[in-house]
Amino acid sequence: MLGYKKEELIGKSFLKLKLLSTNDMLKAAKLLVKNLRGQPTGPDEFVLNRKDNSKVTVEISTYPVKIKGRTLVLGIARDITERKQAEGVKNAKDELQMIMDSVPALIFYKDTEGRIIRANKMLSDDLKMSVKDMVGKTTEELFPKEQAENMRKDDKEVMISGKAKRNIIQPYTTPDGTRWVITDKVPHKDKEGKITGIISLSKDITVQRK
Repeated sequence: MLGYKKEELIGKSFLKLKLLSTNDMLKAAKLLVKNLRGQPTGPDEFVLNRKDNSKVTVEISTYPVKIKGRTLVLGIARDITERKQAEGVKNAKDELQMIMDSVPALIFYKDTEGRIIRANKMLSDDLKMSVKDMVGKTTEELFPKEQAENMRKDDKEVMISGKAKRNIIQPYTTPDGTRWVITDKVPHKDKEGKITGIISLSKDITVQRK
């Protein structure tokens, strides 16, 4: 998208690379502050500078994720120029799935009706069901009744408040038995601020509770 090799970007500050205009730098800084507070952002529109100094318009969504005690920001950028729009959507989805699959946690994204839109491999393995088969199914179709009701209750609370709900400790039942997880749920919003779904990230804490 930007003309850089992966090796040229890893570990580099986007400030030094001058990817953003002065106006967009201030906008990005404000969104980063939200990430540091545990809030997801986007999609937001930015004009980025390519390596060859040409411009590309993108939509960027970010999600704060904790990995091994460190708060990292998962960022997804989609090319929204007419010429590359279709390719940008596919690449963004593939990249998001790859990143989700690499996170040591149970992750899924549901729409406002509770239907699974996206899930990661760890959750797929736990439920012994392919991600493809999970998509479109509701919480009630995937989990025991009591567990599904509790999940629905938390989802509703997040959608009504528009705020993340964190550190939810609850039992988690799969075909292999029941464990304990700690869950963070954050609302996903479109650029108009309308909530379009819920992102859930759960970590197994069974050992810690023994």
